[in-house]
Amino acid sequence: MSEFQRAVGIIKGYVNQQWERINSVETMDAREELDSIAPRSAPQEPPLVIVRDAAHARRILDVPMGADLKSITKAYEELSAKSKPEQFPVGSQEHSRAVRIQRSIHTAYTILSETFTTTEKRFQSLEID
Repeated sequence: MSEFQRAVGIIKGYVNQQWERINSVETMDAREELDSIAPRSAPQEPPLVIVRDAAHARRILDVPMGADLKSITKAYEELSAKSKPEQFPVGSQEHSRAVRIQRSIHTAYTILSETFTTTEKRFQSLEID
């Protein structure tokens, strides 16, 4: 097995692992939502990822409550780098999952970073020698 094939296998495994984790978070939220409303007559195609609130965003990025901007950004960058859709053939199952993961983590990062003021963002991004 070549190094390239091994690397692709590792990346596929990671994307599938993250897919299962994010999908389970969405499934739990969907079950809670369905329990609170009347059942629908016909099943529909699953919607695109919708991040409802900061708690849901924290679960997607896997950061604790009260995490600072630096740790949120680090979690976002790690997930984003490991699940780039360009690493997979267009039209493959892994590509569509990676696209969905990218949308989820980008939306979650946007929601969580909006809780910080511009001043906090500027000062937390400074590096002091």
